Amino acid sequence: MKRRKPSLPTPVNYDDLTEVFSGKLTKLKRFHPSKSNDKFNLLVEEKREDLLQCLEKHKEVIDEIEDKIVEFMQYSIARFPDVYVARTTNKQNDQEYFTAKTFIPQKGGKRKEVKVYVGKAEDFHFDTKNLEAKKQAIDKMKKTLIRRLDEGTI
Repeated sequence: MKRRKPSLPTPVNYDDLTEVFSGKLTKLKRFHPSKSNDKFNLLVEEKREDLLQCLEKHKEVIDEIEDKIVEFMQYSIARFPDVYVARTTNKQNDQEYFTAKTFIPQKGGKRKEVKVYVGKAEDFHFDTKNLEAKKQAIDKMKKTLIRRLDEGTI
């Protein structure tokens, strides 16, 4: 039985948390006292305000945790990159070649695409599923990611 590689979670960040709990998303609409005078609804709104105040109070800590999670994820991906091999055509000379790409998490829930050149498509029989192409793609991507992490360009 083949083991499934565990996926990394989406890093927690202050802006997403406050957006979710401020009621800006459809499932957590704010209660309007004019529409009802239900005491429980008022209590729920009080709890929401407590939560938002707590988030604000601990914003620096949440930001630090996000930084550490993103950094860990970047280094983990550099160790075992999940690459996609694609065939591309150079329009100037009609030469086909392979590139590999992966995505690196960034602060704020964003992701950065990283591409590397793998080689000429003909060297891999124009097959993006070629095992040697995949092996070279992973090796080149590891080296590129490690170098860019060391440089601070990711």
